[in-house]
Amino acid sequence: MNPLNLSKTHTTKFILPMAFDENIKYDKVLQDILDTYIAIYDQPEHDDKIIILKDGDGIENQTFDIHEVPDKWADDYVKILAGKYSELSEEYKQHLMNFWEVTPKDYLHSVLYKDKSALRNRELELKRGKNIYLLDELWPEPDMQSEIYGLGAL
Repeated sequence: MNPLNLSKTHTTKFILPMAFDENIKYDKVLQDILDTYIAIYDQPEHDDKIIILKDGDGIENQTFDIHEVPDKWADDYVKILAGKYSELSEEYKQHLMNFWEVTPKDYLHSVLYKDKSALRNRELELKRGKNIYLLDELWPEPDMQSEIYGLGAL
């Protein structure tokens, strides 16, 4: 699956896999997940966490699963928030690709390794509206207003 095509937060695309062991794949968890965030607005005790918004029977029944960022992924978490995808540890890149079942032909691989050759059809460039050949990274950095639950509604 190409997570970059999901209309979800960057947190879902890049940080959600931190909440799961390496043997868990996206198809086992994504069906119940509406989105994932790094914090809940006005609840500082939930800052810098993995906040998984789960589906319920209507908006009033939605629930959160709140996970700590594992220590082994702490540096990668900071790099993701800074939009430095190509600087992620090799171990986390592999974990991320394993979770999403990504191959070297997928856009996510291109983003992680700054491999522009996998972007030949320029679909990603058109989607982003920017010339990828002029960027340091091949995917934009997260917009914090979208990554913090409740902040975008203000």
